[in-house]
Amino acid sequence: MLLTATTNLLGSHANRRTAMNSEALELIQTRITFLERANTELSDVVYRQQQQIQALTAAIRDVSERLRATQAGTNEGMPEEERPPHY
Repeated sequence: MLLTATTNLLGSHANRRTAMNSEALELIQTRITFLERANTELSDVVYRQQQQIQALTAAIRDVSERLRATQAGTNEGMPEEERPPHY
């Protein structure tokens, strides 16, 4: 009788532990799924930002080259010491 009661007690404890472990495992799996999704989303954001940075860098380079070309073109045509013809 004592052996049966002990077995029943241990069996019920093992079932509770299994249930708790199942709940803990489910919680961990849910968190892992959430973190994987968040990681993928953040990775996509970083990729798009890198593409934007590259596009903006190219645009700045183009504008800078145009500005230098314009400045070089205006300086060649009229030195600072030379007076315009209407003076």
